[in-house]
Amino acid sequence: MAMDRQIRILHVLPDFLIRGAEIDVVRLSSCLARRGFDQRVVSLTADVDSSLVSRLSVPFSAPDRVLRFPSGPVYLAKLLRHAQVDLIHGTNFSTWLDCAAAKMTCRRSVRLVQAFHGPGTFESQRIRRRLTAVGLRYATDRFVAVSHFVAGCLTRKWGIPGRHVAVIPNGIDTVQNQPPSDKTDAKLRLDISGSTFVIGSVGSLYRIKNHRLLVSAFSGFVRHHPESVLLLIGDGETRCELESQARELGIQNQVRFCGYQTRVPDYLAAMDIYVQPSTHEGSPLAVMEAMACGIPVLAARSAGSCELNEDCGLPILVNPQSTEDLLQRLLELANDEPRRQSLGVQGRQIILQQYSLERMVDDYERVFRSVVEPQTRNNHRSVCCGGAYE
Repeated sequence: MAMDRQIRILHVLPDFLIRGAEIDVVRLSSCLARRGFDQRVVSLTADVDSSLVSRLSVPFSAPDRVLRFPSGPVYLAKLLRHAQVDLIHGTNFSTWLDCAAAKMTCRRSVRLVQAFHGPGTFESQRIRRRLTAVGLRYATDRFVAVSHFVAGCLTRKWGIPGRHVAVIPNGIDTVQNQPPSDKTDAKLRLDISGSTFVIGSVGSLYRIKNHRLLVSAFSGFVRHHPESVLLLIGDGETRCELESQARELGIQNQVRFCGYQTRVPDYLAAMDIYVQPSTHEGSPLAVMEAMACGIPVLAARSAGSCELNEDCGLPILVNPQSTEDLLQRLLELANDEPRRQSLGVQGRQIILQQYSLERMVDDYERVFRSVVEPQTRNNHRSVCCGGAYE
């Protein structure tokens, strides 16, 4: 999309740790920078992952402590004035109040686009949160949801008009994430035998990600396929618990806890099947990256995975509470190489056609321009798959 004028954007996040929303902002800001946008990324806490900051191509700011209200809006307002920001791009509920208050205290005209990345935000039934949302919606110029499910939550639970919500699913870098030229070689580089069957999953080791289901199903899988390995890429609070589970099941030598990795595609390249056991997903970034790499995917039923399946017929969905269901699906795919290859090719094509990074950036640029430039204000309904969420 051609640039008509430079737009100055402040991307605001509650912290800058390695999660889907933060990774999205890294990719989005990098692409917009190449299109001429002047940007800065801001964390509202000192919880920052230096490796993620190193991937940014735009300036980054973070305080040396957690900014409690009203310190957050004051901090943001100074940045708005200093950089003469045109637009605030806030992320999720935890930054919304700070972004809206900073906007309203700024003397110059600043627009606010608030993006919501997952369904977990809406699980809280606290009256205070609902009342806050009702008030803040009037200070917000546009909303972005990563899925139609999240957009529906904004409308049903907080009363935000559908015409003000643009649905922009995650976009995948299809150059960085692509099928390996030689899967055997990819396994050998990870010190895995080329004949070993590899199952893998990528994501923080949090309880909500439901890795216990995968470890349990894998224990049954190895009884049928003794020469197999499970790769868990990511780290988090449940790692010790999962390591204990693997020991109790006698599969500790076949479950590899790989920790956080900066080169995830190197691990995806070695996988024969990818599994996403999470019960809560907005727009499942890791699932789409696996599909881009040509890997057949099994995913637990969650809002984001179900929506992806409805749109394109993939991934294959399993019961998030049933070890037996996941095990049966794993065995079926492991014993059917032609189907695995077919699913891999199909998944790659779906990502190329519908979920590319370029498409995501185009959609965000349309939204940003529609709120900053009055002459394009009526164009926002063209965003994403034929229109804003209705």
